[in-house]
Parts: sequence; structure tokens; C-alpha cells
Amino acid sequence: MYDCNVRKNLKGIVFGTLYLFCLPFNKGIRAIILYHSVNDKILFLKQMLYLKKNFRIILLKNLEKEITKGRTKENILSLTFDDVEESIYKNALPILEDLGLKATFFISTNWLGKNINTPFRGRKIINPQEVREISLLGHEIGAHSMNHLKLTEIPLSEARKEIFQSKSYLENLIGSSVVSFAYPQGAFNKRICDLVKEAQFHYGVTIKEALLKKDIDWFELPRIGIDKTIYETIGMFQFRGKVSKALEIYEFLRGRMRIITSRNKKVQ
Repeated sequence: MYDCNVRKNLKGIVFGTLYLFCLPFNKGIRAIILYHSVNDKILFLKQMLYLKKNFRIILLKNLEKEITKGRTKENILSLTFDDVEESIYKNALPILEDLGLKATFFISTNWLGKNINTPFRGRKIINPQEVREISLLGHEIGAHSMNHLKLTEIPLSEARKEIFQSKSYLENLIGSSVVSFAYPQGAFNKRICDLVKEAQFHYGVTIKEALLKKDIDWFELPRIGIDKTIYETIGMFQFRGKVSKALEIYEFLRGRMRIITSRNKKVQ
């Protein structure tokens, strides 16, 4: 536990330092961020206030149109929430509404209204009526399959059902098109991407952490995860770092460290 906390704090310090270094270069950032839960309303409010001041917040379904407008120095960001447990509905949604921010909520349709047991904790998922409410408020509803299975580990025929039927259910529920898909547990390959395209989705989002680059693959979009370790360590410094050019430098350095570690192991 001690070593784990040291690593968390070190990560926060590195991000904070890189963020300060990158301040002059934080122009033209394009990013998608991901939440699975929101338990600290005060910190979430601080994060949203920072994003509202420093980014233009847009729905994921409008991302391609807005990015191709050619405003190269403008910072653009999409907010996404996966699974949509009650903490998001109760804590995040009212703050988004108060600030006039809109987000994309990814739904696993067979989880709606259920208590889901995960390896770490139990989770109460919102119900269909609450999904409709979120949609009527002007937020985007996206599909996250039916049962939140790793689509790469089930027969392709079952993956097809997970993708197509989740889209159909949600479109009937909210009465409008569903064009964004989040790969459950971040698992995808070319065959899964092809099914998502065949189902007439326009976007596919992953859990790979990166900023959007110029050569965007709209069905392998990276997202920056905002988890509770950011709350527990350096807080806003690490958050600001993750939605800045600092993320690119951090991932580059981490990649180099992996290469060096791998070489050292081979030498030994």
C-alpha cells in the first residue's frame, strides 16, 4: 500500500511539473476525457470550471464537424461517462446542467436499473427513465453494448448482437439516432471496428490515453481517464496535466522507461 501511494504521488508530481513546463504550448488541444464515477462533487466542480474556462466543450457526435473547421489554436474537448452509475446521475449531472456543459453518456443496455458487482465495489446503474431524462436535457446517449462483455473474446455473431441490439434499444428508448459507441473494457480489433461501422455508428471510443492527433481514426478514438487517484494525490495539478501537452511528454517518457527496463532484463 505504501509503495502504491508513493507511485501515485510521484505520478502527480511528474504531471504537475510537466504541466507547468507545457503552459506556453497548450494551444490547439483536442481531447476526450472519461469518467466512470463522480464521488467528490467539489473536486468535480473545480475540474469542470477549469475545462469551461480553457476549452470549448462539445458533444462527441459533433467532434468531427467542429475539428474540421480549422480553428487550429482553439482547445476542444468532449466529456464522456461510461456505464453511468448513480454517482454520475446524482453528482455530475446537476453540475453539468448548472454550468451549461453537455456530455456523452455510454450505456450498457442490460445493466440499466441493476446493481452490478465489480471486483472492487458494487455499482447501482441508472434506469431507462433516467436515460431518457438525460437525453431530453440535450446530452448525447451512446451505446456501450448490451452486457459489457469484452467483444474480442466472444463469437463474432454474439459481438454483432451486442453492438446492433444496444443501438436499436437506445434509439427506441430516446427517439433519436445513436452514433457513438464505446468498446466495453476497451477491447476492440479490426473485426469489431468493422461491425461498429456496419451498425452505422460514426465514432468508436477506446480507453487508450492520448490527445487526438491530426490523422484521426474516428473508430479508435483515445480517451483520457479521470479516476479517483487524481482526487487522492496532487488533485488539480495532475488533472490539468492530463488534459494538456504534458500527457504526450509523460507517455513518451513512460515508453522510453519501458524500453530501458526491457533491455536491462535481457542483459541480466
